[in-house]
Amino acid sequence: MPDVNLIKFITERELSNRMRLSDMREAGMLSRLDENVFDDAVKLCARLLNVPVSLVSMVDADRQFFKAQTGLGAPWNETRETPLSHSFCKHVVEMNKPLIVNDAREHELVKNNGAIVDLNVISYLGYPIRNAGGAVLGSFCVIDSKPRDWTEDDLETVALVARGVEAEVRRRLERSRADAVEKSLREIIRTVPVGIMIAETETGRILYSNDEIDKLVNAETAKIGTVNNLDQLVARHMDGSTVKAEDFPLYKAALLKQPVDSMIFKLETANGDERVIDSWSRRICSDTLAIAAGVDVTDALRQKQTINSLETKLERILHSVSDSIVELDEDGNIVFFNSAFQKSAKLSCDIDDAISYFTGKNFVDMLDYATEAFRNDLRQAIETARLTGEPSVLVTETSQNSFYEVRVFKGGDSAILVMRNVTAEHIKTESREALLHELNHRIKNLFALTSGMIAMTSRGIDDKDEFVKVLRGRINALAAAHDMVDIGMRSKELQATSNMSMQLLLDAMCKPYRDTRDFEIKFTVDEIPLSPGSLTSLPLIFHELCTNAMKYGAFRSPGGKLHVSARMIDGDKAIIEWHETCADPVDARGKDGFGSQFLDLMIVRQLGGSYESDLQGNGMLFRMTLPKTAL
Repeated sequence: MPDVNLIKFITERELSNRMRLSDMREAGMLSRLDENVFDDAVKLCARLLNVPVSLVSMVDADRQFFKAQTGLGAPWNETRETPLSHSFCKHVVEMNKPLIVNDAREHELVKNNGAIVDLNVISYLGYPIRNAGGAVLGSFCVIDSKPRDWTEDDLETVALVARGVEAEVRRRLERSRADAVEKSLREIIRTVPVGIMIAETETGRILYSNDEIDKLVNAETAKIGTVNNLDQLVARHMDGSTVKAEDFPLYKAALLKQPVDSMIFKLETANGDERVIDSWSRRICSDTLAIAAGVDVTDALRQKQTINSLETKLERILHSVSDSIVELDEDGNIVFFNSAFQKSAKLSCDIDDAISYFTGKNFVDMLDYATEAFRNDLRQAIETARLTGEPSVLVTETSQNSFYEVRVFKGGDSAILVMRNVTAEHIKTESREALLHELNHRIKNLFALTSGMIAMTSRGIDDKDEFVKVLRGRINALAAAHDMVDIGMRSKELQATSNMSMQLLLDAMCKPYRDTRDFEIKFTVDEIPLSPGSLTSLPLIFHELCTNAMKYGAFRSPGGKLHVSARMIDGDKAIIEWHETCADPVDARGKDGFGSQFLDLMIVRQLGGSYESDLQGNGMLFRMTLPKTAL
């Protein structure tokens, strides 16, 4: 015995299935319009089975509707529907299988159904009508007003007719859906901002044109007739020549079987303007139709030209700046660089060869001349910029005596590096700091020199007046040498020192020590003129050497000797040798210390030269090599 409560639950669920209800409406099965295909089916089955009533019953959410009926009495034959309380067919929907009732009054499932009394339904045979997905929309049934034992032949007869009705329902659903899709496609094609034309491939007849193309030419393009008449559209190729009918993409696809991927031409609009159109064409629908689509790219081309112009200007600016600029992809490989970077890499070739050389190479790995610390700092800066989106800035020593400021920016998936050589600024900063130390150093040395001069002058002079005279002369000579150093430190006085030579500079710097007659001082110097710019460093260098000689070397005690030689080599560099011979063993403390650091700054960093010193028992040899450009 069936579980009535369970059947009731399942029935309510199935009857309210939205897709099932929607399919009935789409197929027109809830329409009161009489249709022969269904009316003939119920009449045929009633006659074949000799029953008074046959129905095509659609089970709605709250009623059953008879799309076709024969034999129903009033008022059901007029209303063509009953409430579900009078429906046997709802059980066919619920069970998704035929329902066979020989005597409804004794059948547990339907014995309380209102149709037994009101419609005189005593025996019932119903077969499901399903959609393509298998959901039951309703039932094809036959009814008798007396008990009847339905046979297998009866069931097969009903099934055959029901399947015919079912096929018609499915056909209607497919047609309805196809019509809906076609309507949607037509609406999409009509409203898209792309001009579309469709033509027959057999005749070339234009079947359709959408609003966009008609609006562009202010005409119904379909009225042109065939693709042979497309030259009625006023169009020109980009070179100015006329576009003929056979040049249009629709013509080529329709009559020549030649698809067109892209054809750009100028089309004259209704108001006389010219618009640039990018068009393509294909054959569709098993080669029975040809479609051509065209997009107005006038504004896009203008924007592209503007962007290209801006990119060209930007590229010119990037190539004109002195900072090196490099763009890296997400793997750190070079995708762009400017002329300054090419120059800094000392790659002397045209830009095309440089692009071939650099592009695709890992930037950090290329910096084999840089320190490992710099490369690690750079990797970290790039990663930080990528993760945070904020610029990273670092100033670091890339190699010996070379300093760069690197700014890293995030540009989409790229990293953009702006590199500036700040070696000169760094050296200036170092120089300022060194000069401050030097001022303090020189003040201390002045006291030491003055004390030394007093001691040197006192030797061999007993007369007080003579002692004062000699000492005053030596202090004045020291002041003159000190002024020479100051000239190098004060830029405003450089222009006034235009006739300075190496010989004159050495004479001025060593005069305080030569006048004492305690030391033997000799110069072997070629004629080497000095520019005002060299007086920034050379007086300070010679003053430092004299100071060291006074404290540790040849000028420390009487009998010391100094020989200075200066000569040009190969016309592009000068070698200056400062050779001290001491009366006493040389004090090794003069080898290192602030004075040596100061000489390193002046000679190596500012003048671009080199030097070496060698302690030799009771003497010292200092050799300095300077480029001609530093003199």
